[in-house]
Amino acid sequence: TDIRYGARVLSPMVPDGEADVLVLMEPTQIENNRYRLSPNGRLLTNDCLSQFEHGPAKADSVAMLGVLSAALDLPVEAWHDAIRAALPEKHHEMNLAAFDAGRAFASEQG
Repeated sequence: TDIRYGARVLSPMVPDGEADVLVLMEPTQIENNRYRLSPNGRLLTNDCLSQFEHGPAKADSVAMLGVLSAALDLPVEAWHDAIRAALPEKHHEMNLAAFDAGRAFASEQG
């Protein structure tokens, strides 16, 4: 999924070599997608998930959103609101905890 945001977005797709951040949940896809990163872009892989406690494996993708969130200038409450809007209420607590764990981990890493 490509996500672009800012004051002026001319296309929904990120041009090759211009992605600021690339998140990959499948390590076999690193070399297949590295060309998408800008020279100063940041590659985030799910390898980091084994380095912090974030709950059950079914929360891995939300934990990675937490990791990603530390690299973007968006308020944490906007992320929390999006998680609540996208998931059934019974999954909010688990996923918000996974998100917060990923964000805390990434913030500690710098």
